[in-house]
Amino acid sequence: MADLRQAPPSLADIWDRPLSNDTVAGTPGSGLPRVANKTLTFTGASTLGLHGTSSTIFTVTGLILVEFICARATTNLTGATATITFGTTNKTTLFLGTTTVTNLVTTTEIWANATPVQGGVVLPSTMINTVIDENVIIPSTHVSADVTAGVLEIDMIWRPLTRTATVV
Repeated sequence: MADLRQAPPSLADIWDRPLSNDTVAGTPGSGLPRVANKTLTFTGASTLGLHGTSSTIFTVTGLILVEFICARATTNLTGATATITFGTTNKTTLFLGTTTVTNLVTTTEIWANATPVQGGVVLPSTMINTVIDENVIIPSTHVSADVTAGVLEIDMIWRPLTRTATVV
């Protein structure tokens, strides 16, 4: 039985205790959710909207659980008939299929399906609780049209599933 007369532990004592078998004393625990954010500014250059190229959003090392991933337009995207998808290196439509970029404007800014919306949306099952082990990318998929301007903000909440998993 614990001695109830003992003083409670200090914050430093609590902080220095491992939270699980996978942690080092003084760390917040490797299994806690992490947040990754990226802003992508399209210019039409290679990896920034040029057709047939991809923009790497997050570089993933190891195995991770994507608890949530979504994007929103903070500046209208332009590019005639240009299209993009949202996925990973080898599954380019894992999160979202082909979307015409001129639909991604600040009045319908949330990109959670092929028809962006304003105000709010229930995320599709492909954008939550997905396990990946490769980079998150946005490819410009049209055969000839480039994404020439606009800004997307991409947010992801993730957890490491392997000890050395990282997202940059």
